Amino acid sequence: MRFTTPPVLALLAVLWMPIPALAQDEPPSKAGQNLLWKGMDAVLAGCVGARPAPQQCPAGRVAKASRPQTMERSDGSGKITLQAVEYPGLSMSLRNRQVVGLEITQASWPVPHDLRVGTAASRVRQVLGAPTMEGPGPDGVQGLSYCEKENCVQFLVHVPTGTIRRVRWSFYYD
Repeated sequence: MRFTTPPVLALLAVLWMPIPALAQDEPPSKAGQNLLWKGMDAVLAGCVGARPAPQQCPAGRVAKASRPQTMERSDGSGKITLQAVEYPGLSMSLRNRQVVGLEITQASWPVPHDLRVGTAASRVRQVLGAPTMEGPGPDGVQGLSYCEKENCVQFLVHVPTGTIRRVRWSFYYD
């Protein structure tokens, strides 16, 4: 299904695209699957909801949120609403009030298995096993991706230091 997007949202969509990588035929390990499907909830615990509790959220209150943008699908099958929300060190994309993309850039955000920003990439492999995709990315980073179909959790590793620079979840939606 196709719909037209404003330039800001089109840019957000490009930023969430997976890094080109070498694909493997094997699914991620059980730990990789759990991190993909449940890890984002652990990161956001205490931060989202009708009245998030600032003392339970690593960054306190929302730093910035775009106005929700509602648009009609080009095939006439209904409307969708897109929005971007930011906390210090965390950005997320919402579609119909559900998180479809999340990126962490600060160690203050908890990631299951203590795989937070600044952790050694060797720890990611030790805990999650071999990535389903791996490859070079922009700005001197190496992408370690644990994916099932189009849904991924990626660890973007700073090559010179071998440490995680960003953790990113992206979920396909139609």
